[in-house]
This record gives sequence, C-alpha cells and structure tokens, in this order.
Amino acid sequence: MTAFRKIAYFILFLLPLNHVQSEEPPNILMIIIDDLRDWVGYMDGYSGKVHTPNIDQLASEGTAFLNAHVASPKCGPSRAAVLTGMMPSSSGIYGNTQWLEPNFPELVTLPGHLKKHGYYAVGFGKVFHHTAGFHHPKHWNRVEPIRFDEDPWLRTDRLNYPWQPLTNFPEQYPFSNYEGIAHEMDWGDLGAASRVRDDRTTADQAQRFLADSHKKPFFLACGFFRPHIPWYVPQRFLDLYPPSEVVLPDFSPDDLRDLPKLQPFSSSKKNMLEFEMLRDAGKLREAVTAYLASITFVDEQVGAVLDSLRKSRYSSSIHVILWSDHGYHLGEKQRMHKDTLWSVSTRVPFIMTGPNIPVREETRPVSLIDIFPTTCDLSETPFSPSLDGQSLLPRLNADHGEEWKPAVIEFGRGNVAVQTERWRLIRYSDGALEFYDHLNDPDERHNLASVTEHQARIKALSKQLPENWAEQVLGKNAFQFNPKSYTWIKKDSQ
Repeated sequence: MTAFRKIAYFILFLLPLNHVQSEEPPNILMIIIDDLRDWVGYMDGYSGKVHTPNIDQLASEGTAFLNAHVASPKCGPSRAAVLTGMMPSSSGIYGNTQWLEPNFPELVTLPGHLKKHGYYAVGFGKVFHHTAGFHHPKHWNRVEPIRFDEDPWLRTDRLNYPWQPLTNFPEQYPFSNYEGIAHEMDWGDLGAASRVRDDRTTADQAQRFLADSHKKPFFLACGFFRPHIPWYVPQRFLDLYPPSEVVLPDFSPDDLRDLPKLQPFSSSKKNMLEFEMLRDAGKLREAVTAYLASITFVDEQVGAVLDSLRKSRYSSSIHVILWSDHGYHLGEKQRMHKDTLWSVSTRVPFIMTGPNIPVREETRPVSLIDIFPTTCDLSETPFSPSLDGQSLLPRLNADHGEEWKPAVIEFGRGNVAVQTERWRLIRYSDGALEFYDHLNDPDERHNLASVTEHQARIKALSKQLPENWAEQVLGKNAFQFNPKSYTWIKKDSQ
C-alpha cells in the first residue's frame, strides 16, 4: 500500500459531497452470503431446479446483475476489498491469513465511513472475515467490529458444528456417513445435536433491529454463513432435492487438457483431492444436494429479514444490497471449493434495490469493488477518488453515457482475470494465459489463448490488468492479540 493511498484514506472525510445532502439520508441494508455461487433461481448457473424464492423476489424489485464478479475468489480478500474499496493489489491482502485490522488499524472501512457521516452502523453475522482476535477462546462470538456503533456480532465458529474445540465428536458424527473427508466437509441434519444455527440467530437479530425505531439513518450489515461448509441443515431442506433431480456439474477430465501446466495456487491440490475422494466414494451427488439445501436454507433466512423489512416503517425508503463473497466449485475443473480465476469461482449474485435503482436485469460485467463508492452515492456521503471502484449509479442511468468497464478479479499476488460481456482473459504470475469466449463457451472448456485470431483481443484486454502489485501484508502469526484491549501488537515490537 503506497503512502499516497494511506494519506488519501485519512483525508477521506475532507472531500466535498457527491450530491446535495437530502434532509433524511436513506437507510441501507446490506446482506452478505458466504460461498453462494450463481446457483439462484434468477440466474442461469444451475441446470436443475434450485429453490430461492426470496432472493428471486428481491431480484425482481431492483437491478439484478447477471454478470457480477468478486474482487477476489476467497473470503478474506474478497470481503476486505468490498469493505475497504481496495483491490488486493492495492492492499496486499491476498489470502485469509492476512487480516485487515492488525495491518491497517486506522483504515476507514465502509461501516466506519458511514458512521463518521451520521449513520448508526451495526452488523450481525459474518461481515468481515475473521481477525487475529477471532480465535481467542474468550472471543469466539466476536468478529471484527471496526468502528461499528456496537459489537453485537453473532457469527460463531465451532457452533457451526455440534461441538466445541477440544471436545469429542458426537456419536452421530459424521452426519454424512462418510468417514473419509475432513470434518469441515461434513453435511446432513444435526437433529437433536444442533444447539444453534447461527444464520437463524443472525436473521432474528436483524428482524428485531428492523422492528425498532432508530433516530439516525442506519447501515445494517447482515452476514449469513451458509452455504459455506459444513452443510448442516434441517432435513426438510434436503428433502427439497430428490437425488434423481439433482444435476451434477460436468467434471470431465477433458476439461483440463488445454490448461497451463502451472497454476500457482497452493489450494489447487487439496481442492482436487477432495473432489476425487467424493467422486470415488460415490458421495458427490450427496454433497451437491447438501449445498443446494444450504442455499435454500439461507434463502429462507434472507426472506425472514426481508419480510420484516417490508412490514417495517423503513420499507419505502431503504436501499438493499445483496452480494456473495465468491463462487464455488462442485466438480468443475475436477475440484471443490473456490480459489480459482474461472467464472464458476468468481461469478456471484449481486442485487440492488431501493429509490432510484431501476428494475431490470443487467448483463454487462460489474465488480463488487464498486459497492463502496456506490453505497457512498446512495447515502450521499463523500468518498475518496483513490478508491479502486466506481459508483454504479451513473452506469445504471439509461440516459447517461458512462463507460461500462470490464470486471477485474485478482487471486494471489500477480494472478488476475478480466471479464467483459463476452470475453475472459486469465493471466497467471508466471505469464501463462487462458482466454475464453463466453458467448460460445460459457463453461470455459476451450482455452483460446494460443489461437492466432484472438491475439489482438488478448493484447487489448491485457491493458486492463494491474501493473503494480502491493507486497503481501503480514499474516496472523506476526501479531499478538491482547484480549483486554482488543488490539493487536506486532510480535517483534514487544
């Protein structure tokens, strides 16, 4: 991170407003969903039937972005990018172990920015990624507050399982009846062993908040954990997906034949091994079923919050922004999980509703890095021109001639993809390329990087790729957490 960028962030609030401030700034509800790929009803990502009536209803009420992509296909850097307005190449946060708060304790994040400008900023569930203090035994129920008005965080850790750390597994485990996979990849109905389902708790807290009267405009961030693993959901959600109706993604080995030999991602081998284990054990269909059931489970929690919103005093003047932090492989390219620069790992649901948001489907590419400046525009608060994104509002105005820029996705230092409405270029840190025609090959099965007729396009798109990459910031092991002051101290400074 350059000194200029740090200074720009510190003078953020000295800048003039983008608009003339209205008498009553609008309220904002942000819904964040973990690991939700493009398998929702209003999108075309799943070949079968997926039950997401509440998310689909929200999509019909505003702008549904059909070609939205994350800043990075991993929880930590993705959420850090959205909530700071900095791409990984600007911040140096490339993975889940480079936590935001210890490295940038003075950085103004999106909720902190809104609080500075008169908003009541509050969050429930998983909004930021885990911080250095998250795993301290006294703080399992806390997630990075970063200048929120309160600290009512309810994103739990091991309570996603039916046991606590350092305790034995329950007799029912594994609930999937599959002994061969890591415990985090388990799935099934916990039944009586379930003591808490944190997404339900998150929804309950958000509902109570929306039922209250608030004197100031509010920014409410509501972060849901499902369909992140483990896929533990009540049986009624699993029953919605009979095995005979579950469509498996194409995982033909031929899909790997034209890929570069080196893909410099440490997670690739592990993700491919877990796929092979599930496939060889005949458990892949069950796993896909559990993922689908988890989607419908979280859709129900989203619906509970939206129902409360529609019944509240805020229903006519609030902006709702729904997004997911990355996509998810379920066999495509012979792997599970995220952590790739292919579309299946980067394309996500993204919906905006509220005053001045048109009702339409948008097929042009958009990056979630634009959420920070767009939220500033919606709230009529100033934002720094050094933010890596741009407000979407001018581009959503049909009468405005704003350029619709390609979406840029980064994963790991030097690895990057750029997505236009038709083309996707991927460049790895070793210089290897992939190039796909989404009009004729939406599943990215044919790498065209070596085809002569596409070289001019590849050269043109390469100009969209970042030229400078920040050094990776320090990881979690570089800091000592002080639970009393809830601060982080660099170990070599003690």
